[in-house]
Amino acid sequence: MRSRRHERERIAALDPERNYFEIFRFMATRDLGWEHRSGLNLAFYRIFAVPHMAKLLVHTGHIQAAPIKRTYDTGLLMYDLSYHGPEHPRGREVIRKINAMHRRWDIANEDHLYVLSAIAVLPLRFMDDFGWRSPTRQERQANFAFYRRVGELLGIRELPSTGAEFERLFDEYEAKQLAFSDEGRQLFRATQTVVADWFPGPLGVLADPFTKVILGDEVSRCLGQTPAPTWTRGLVRGALTVRRLAIRHTPIESRSLITPGDPVGPYESGYALDVLGAEEAVATHGSSLPSVGTDTRVGDPGHSVDRR
Repeated sequence: MRSRRHERERIAALDPERNYFEIFRFMATRDLGWEHRSGLNLAFYRIFAVPHMAKLLVHTGHIQAAPIKRTYDTGLLMYDLSYHGPEHPRGREVIRKINAMHRRWDIANEDHLYVLSAIAVLPLRFMDDFGWRSPTRQERQANFAFYRRVGELLGIRELPSTGAEFERLFDEYEAKQLAFSDEGRQLFRATQTVVADWFPGPLGVLADPFTKVILGDEVSRCLGQTPAPTWTRGLVRGALTVRRLAIRHTPIESRSLITPGDPVGPYESGYALDVLGAEEAVATHGSSLPSVGTDTRVGDPGHSVDRR
């Protein structure tokens, strides 16, 4: 295993626009792999705090019917894309599956932009707040270049061109849209068993306070939860400080956090892409859904759009 310093020096010599995927992949699946995964989980929960999005998710019935599978599937699809990249055949298959899952619903372009900005912005903010180190300027540039390319392939319009624009879009959307809803609370409760599964053995009791700390007070309230008590904040931050100090003195692993297809979560024998996601509707309230946004849908979201 090589030292972290050696690997980071090699990556630092790369161009963040031309070599954005190699830089992003190193950060997201190796050097800051746990932080990146945690940030994506944070984005998953924050979507529940947008009432019209929560309403749509409850309507589809996927999360309530199989909360563990649905939560892991979302994470594994994004991890697979981070591992292989948007130009790889397997990355393109992930894009196709995401489009297929979204195709049947009237989702506004601004909502697609919000979700994309959430998964681009929140992992970096999690790294800044809770990671063993913060991402470099180069890694931030590569991160946003990666998600801009993903947005192009998903057919999302009016994509941000810079990291600052991604962050501004995210913050402005949340300032207008975050609010409490019964649907958001229902989704949060349905997925709490999944969070507990990430903590081994008796440490599962830390799942709820840990989630509240990283969500923050406002989002916790939007999900019908009481904010984390002060002692919990101190405990979580203390544990992450110990982790930060320990990792700085350990060599980097020679392989990624996981290898796509490995046994994980509900997939004890490994998984293939065709078992991930939910392309068939299991709507709980009939075949149609009241409007959840303006008619500004992504153009032909069932197909990847290649604008290279």
